[in-house]
Amino acid sequence: MQDIYNTITHGFVDSPEVNIYNKYIEENENTLMIEQVIELKTCELPVDWLFQKVTEGKVDSLSPYLQRILLKHLWELHDFHKAKSYIRTIWMGTGKLTPLCFISAELILENIKEKLNEKNLKEEIKSQLLQVEKVIEEKIRDGVILINLDGQTRTQCGIVPYIQSAFNLLIKNGSPINVFDGKKHIDITPYKFKELGDITKGYFLCQNLLFNIIGQGTLEQVTESLIAINSNIKWTEWQELYHGSTISVFNKRITEVLPYDGGYMTDFFVNKMDQKTYKTEVSGWSHFVAERLAWLTHHVNPDISLLRSIYNDEKTSPEKVHSTKLCKWLDDFSQQYTSDKKVKHLWLSTYLDIRDVLDNHNKRKKPYYNQFNIPKIQILNIPKFIEWYWKKIESLTHKHVTNTESWVQDVDGKLIARPESLPVLLEQGNKYQAITDRVKLFLKKLDMDSDSLTNKRIISEHTSMPSATSVLIKSKYKTTDGKVINPLKDMKIERGHDISKAHGGDNHIDNIHAQTKESNRNYSKRNLIKE
Repeated sequence: MQDIYNTITHGFVDSPEVNIYNKYIEENENTLMIEQVIELKTCELPVDWLFQKVTEGKVDSLSPYLQRILLKHLWELHDFHKAKSYIRTIWMGTGKLTPLCFISAELILENIKEKLNEKNLKEEIKSQLLQVEKVIEEKIRDGVILINLDGQTRTQCGIVPYIQSAFNLLIKNGSPINVFDGKKHIDITPYKFKELGDITKGYFLCQNLLFNIIGQGTLEQVTESLIAINSNIKWTEWQELYHGSTISVFNKRITEVLPYDGGYMTDFFVNKMDQKTYKTEVSGWSHFVAERLAWLTHHVNPDISLLRSIYNDEKTSPEKVHSTKLCKWLDDFSQQYTSDKKVKHLWLSTYLDIRDVLDNHNKRKKPYYNQFNIPKIQILNIPKFIEWYWKKIESLTHKHVTNTESWVQDVDGKLIARPESLPVLLEQGNKYQAITDRVKLFLKKLDMDSDSLTNKRIISEHTSMPSATSVLIKSKYKTTDGKVINPLKDMKIERGHDISKAHGGDNHIDNIHAQTKESNRNYSKRNLIKE
């Protein structure tokens, strides 16, 4: 290696400008050439150091801030293929090609405190900063020194589980890795780490990795660095927005729907959704959620320019009500969908768009909702309503000669989608006109099936609760437990459902009875028990 270095540096002479600069610095050694420069130290440390510091809790991640998404499921796919490929590079001496990047935990805390002192700080931003401050202070108290800024997946899904013997290094068409064990060279790929000899283990643990450690810089500079770090792994425009905005109202709304650290909804997106358009490894489902939130907020094309304008505070961020509604609709759908067939993203987003319109039937004065002939209904049986929707979208898109509503044969007998049919509208993607036309189509179908859906108690036209006075009169001034009601007194009487909404009950007065507040809360989602 030294011979190569001598060869490539032979004959190299500093440029005149370099000599001038060096002379100036000698005479003015305290000169600050760049204000707020990032202090970055690059060093080589062995795998053994990284494993020990991670397992001792000295090196940690700062989820959900200042890190790329942990791609655990991808690294475990196909019998840990990606994890094995990375560990093999360490054995073969090329583990230093991609450095890991850490940042001082104290530096993050210092930056957080500085930002909290800024004037005119938005309350939601301040709330997030205080949350991060609390988390980082707890980590520092627990002994954390460095935060893993880039390389978390390699560490947590590659190095640590390998040393803990979660997998061996056998891969399809993989070459053997012959390592000396003190007596002879053996192929170590069939063996887990615990099955190797001490000399062989020691060799692996001594392999150096390259680390970039940030010791000085602002949060903004650090997030810019995170983007730069991944320039070798091309980030999408969305990733640059999402990972480049560590503290933002928009990110908070996204994580209210899809938490960084996984969970039920993440599992649904990863395991049940088609992965062609929105890919998990490029934060695709956070992108999907961001688009839906942006649509609910502005009802304009939910493209990358809209998302960027929200991050730049040029357009308002989604509010808590938007993330709450989206959570509810996604939860409804995901709980019902258990099929192994992958869901196309537009099939899901169309359902969400329909729910948006139906749930806002009382907002006809708003231009967006005013364009629809929205039925004033209440969905009583959400599982059956989702089933109705799925049957409709499946039948309307089915490419078959019998589906004459959507397809027509040309002169050669080839099936062509009819203009303005659902297949055509789905082909047009997330454009405003396509979204609204899809909603209008399904509203027509809903109107055609309304009698049947009403008779089956899937929907109801009774959306408003009857007045308190009507309920008192209908209940003959008695509560469900026989208590006499004096209308001249504040007796904390509520309107309770005989059949709860959770069990398909509607707001028709025949289903409503006067009930004490305590009794109503006690029943919660249960049906009333009567003689």
